Amino acid sequence: MLFMVVTYGRFGVYATLALIVNALAPTFGGSKDLVAALKVVAYGSTALTLTVLLLPFFVFNWYFHYRVPVLTSIGMLDFAGNVSMLVLAVIGWRAAPAEEVGA
Repeated sequence: MLFMVVTYGRFGVYATLALIVNALAPTFGGSKDLVAALKVVAYGSTALTLTVLLLPFFVFNWYFHYRVPVLTSIGMLDFAGNVSMLVLAVIGWRAAPAEEVGA
């Protein structure tokens, strides 16, 4: 039951954002297309979700390296991996609307 509520709630948020993007499209020189607006919202939110999901890993690295010094320099390789994933997620988030404009 909870899964159904969360899924339909998320769809409602996506639909609302797509309507907002569709309404603002002529302001930026685009044409109104609800399907394209929904694609922009879906693609952009995927990379943004990945970015938000990575934030607890940064807190973990900070806490166990500076507050409770358990992580050594080898443990900081995990931090480097998290930074690279964050950078890739931000690049994907910024590139999603540009891909839709070109399509």
